[in-house]
Amino acid sequence: MTITHARGWLAAASVAALAVACGGGAKKPTLAKGEKRKVKIIDAGQIYDALNTTDCVKWPTPEVKRKSGTSGWGGYDPGAGEIGEVIAELPHCDGKTRVVLVAIGEHVVPVTSKGVADATAEELALLEAGEAGMLGLLGGDVYGGYGDVWGYGGIGLGGGGDDWGYGLGGDEYAGIGGGDAWGVEGGVVGGVVGGVASRFSVGETVEIVDEGQTYPSLNEVDGCVTWPDAKVRKQAGSAAWGRWSPANGQTGVIRHLVNHCDGTPLAIVEVDGHLVPIGESGLAY
Repeated sequence: MTITHARGWLAAASVAALAVACGGGAKKPTLAKGEKRKVKIIDAGQIYDALNTTDCVKWPTPEVKRKSGTSGWGGYDPGAGEIGEVIAELPHCDGKTRVVLVAIGEHVVPVTSKGVADATAEELALLEAGEAGMLGLLGGDVYGGYGDVWGYGGIGLGGGGDDWGYGLGGDEYAGIGGGDAWGVEGGVVGGVVGGVASRFSVGETVEIVDEGQTYPSLNEVDGCVTWPDAKVRKQAGSAAWGRWSPANGQTGVIRHLVNHCDGTPLAIVEVDGHLVPIGESGLAY
């Protein structure tokens, strides 16, 4: 039995910002009849990445078993902060542990019951806002308006905006245009890129506060990120860094905002002449 330790991917600050924008603290959602429980992974160390190589739990179906581990995840790597739907809660063969099977996208993630918590209404709203942004469906509300099929541009609450997303408009970095309740770039505090909430904008200076959120070999994986160009991809990884490596306390400038294939918002930050892909939760102003 292997328990994996993974990076946390959802930016806690974005969740907190949405909670404030919605007018209050965390609220547990009320489930409609027949609706399945939705949980957030709070401890990646409680994830079983090889449980599906055993019969230590009574698997609901062979297909669920196949999807419930690294052998069925492909390049996917689940982490703290991800939200999914509970499809089963099963007793472990040790007689003490409860294993929660969480469906996240096309994957099933086995986690101990201690490693998950009920997703709050605010977190679910943020998740839904991101999904809607990808389809260009957000209306003129606190989310900053609706954009095209990628969530770019669109009409917000204010009028006469500039290319940073105030009022009308917004470029591909500011995301969905329109001044929201925070008076900043459009979208859910900081703009939306490809339908995923972002606290940051291209050109901002930021500090690395969690070097564990960096992706030093992301540029070696095909299809997980849409790179701005081949040159950026080549430079954004440890193969190009040489003996240098990113560390907490270093500062740099955001050059690009991209989405990981699991929906995680990433920033590509130029630090000391090196391009560093990093999850936004690993950055601070």
